[in-house]
Amino acid sequence: MDMVFTTCSRVSSGTGFGSDCYINIAYNQQLKLCASSTDSGFKKGVRTCRPPDDLCTVDPDFKFDLRDDPTNVVSRIQTSHFNITELSSFLS
Repeated sequence: MDMVFTTCSRVSSGTGFGSDCYINIAYNQQLKLCASSTDSGFKKGVRTCRPPDDLCTVDPDFKFDLRDDPTNVVSRIQTSHFNITELSSFLS
């Protein structure tokens, strides 16, 4: 599961249009896949990966990294402008 959210430097209170806007995608950071199907995914009792045939293994330590940092993998797609009200009703 990824998180999608918008950011704009300014939004007109009269029209609802934003300027200098981005659609941002933050990727869920969770357990990686194990290199082979024979790997149990545990090392010293700690889960370190998910077997390929068990993609639905729960990762209670998943997180989203929202830092503004060049090493962080977050996609930003710049848009020319869009109406914040219309976008929010589209995503609901």
